Amino acid sequence: MKLLVHASGYRTVPPWTNDQQEISCTLDPRCGGIAACHWSPASRDFAAVGTRSGGSSAAATIDELLAVITGQNPESIEELRILGHANDQVFSLAGDVKRDDVYFTDDKALIGPFPEFKSAVPRFQAVQDRFTADAKVVLMGCNAGSGKEDVMKIVSHAFLRTVQGFKDEIKFNFEWGPSGAPLRERGQIVCTPMAPAARITIRGRMAYVTQDPNDPLAGLTANQQPALSMYKTNAWDLQPDASNNEGDIFIAVRRKDPGTAASELAWRVMREFFPTHPWVSGTGVDAGSPGLTVRKTDKSMMMIDVKPEWGSKTTPRNLKDRVAEMGRALELVKKQQAGSIAMK
Repeated sequence: MKLLVHASGYRTVPPWTNDQQEISCTLDPRCGGIAACHWSPASRDFAAVGTRSGGSSAAATIDELLAVITGQNPESIEELRILGHANDQVFSLAGDVKRDDVYFTDDKALIGPFPEFKSAVPRFQAVQDRFTADAKVVLMGCNAGSGKEDVMKIVSHAFLRTVQGFKDEIKFNFEWGPSGAPLRERGQIVCTPMAPAARITIRGRMAYVTQDPNDPLAGLTANQQPALSMYKTNAWDLQPDASNNEGDIFIAVRRKDPGTAASELAWRVMREFFPTHPWVSGTGVDAGSPGLTVRKTDKSMMMIDVKPEWGSKTTPRNLKDRVAEMGRALELVKKQQAGSIAMK
């Protein structure tokens, strides 16, 4: 299944008192707009996207996101899309939407290289079995796929899957009406004001286009806004253009050669779950091993031989068994003892 989660912790500060005031923020001051007002989506706009995309789950904190994932059936999630605000350094499920910008104000909502999220990484890895082996996670926030990919990288390690994002800004707007008579100067329409009974009719409109002026498919108008025809009301229609698979542990399992799959998986498990493990000189492939075999070479170096099926038969449901088996093997390495650990 495809699972959509929307950020539910964004509030407008100060709050809009009515639709007319919110609409005014998007208008030219000459047509009754609020000067120096930059409109950004808040939680109700993200929720509207979710509704129009077939439904979504709300999450305002890392704990709530974990709860949504934990509540799914094992190996049921083929793609997880998380909708929220972001930049090249952080993706957040909550914050303050002010008239000049969006502010990330809640440490418990920050996704990326931050203490709260780093401490939660083992909890995300513990529920990786809710995802299929080839699942992906998409961060639907502005610039989450730009910069040094720090955000996507740590999220990839947390979910143990490939993570995708967007290099540029995701544009949002809303439809409203009715409008008043357009203001014209020298025969040209300058802006369109509200009619007295104007209200917002459609929330959850979003668009993503490249900002490269040399790209003929950029789809930007002269004022660097997407053409109205490019706005969508379904989050699954937007296609990411950045990717990071550094933490995707199932890359190893997908290798065509079973021996390569087993050896690579061994190193990925050591890296992800035992970052301070004792020194292992190398791995080998041994069809006669019951799973993992720890041996000492003539030069007193500790090696781990891996049964080919240890990689090829690993799934999201039994990955925890592979981790436990590697933990026991590394205990033997630490004690400089030879021995074998059967594959469950």
